[in-house]
Parts: sequence; C-alpha cells; structure tokens
Amino acid sequence: MQTHLIDCSSGTLPKALTFQNASAYSGVSQGTLRNYEKAKLIRVFNVIIPGQTRGRKLIDRQSLDDLLEGNVGTITTAVICQTKNVA
Repeated sequence: MQTHLIDCSSGTLPKALTFQNASAYSGVSQGTLRNYEKAKLIRVFNVIIPGQTRGRKLIDRQSLDDLLEGNVGTITTAVICQTKNVA
C-alpha cells in the first residue's frame, strides 16, 4: 500500500482532503470514509468546474477530526508530515 503524505511544512493542514489523503491522515480505510459520507457523518465537498458534469469529492478535515475525536475516550492527534532534506 502506498502512503500519500500531506505536506504540512507551512505549519497548517488543508481544510479539505481527498479520500486517499484522508485515509492516510486518519488511518481509516477509504471504504469506511465512503460509508461515513453515505451516513452523512462527515462533510464532503463536490468540487465541479463550471460546465462539467463530474468533479472531485473532498472531505472536510474538521468534520473528520470531530467524528474521530467523538468516538474515542482519549484524544490523540497524529499528523504525518512530509520532510524535506536540506543540503
């Protein structure tokens, strides 16, 4: 399985994540994330370019954090950051 890292070198996390990035970020499978979407447990944006019929679905990171934090006794936040080698 390939892990897709979120570049947080700027110190901030993105507002919205692809399903792939949300899975890597949270440790929750993409299938489970899609189940959360169907159950309306997380907010999902459908970003469509004007004139197009299909778009890209992005998960609202805060709604994912809220759902996960509400389902555990002790909250632990883990952030995966991409590191850059500086010569």
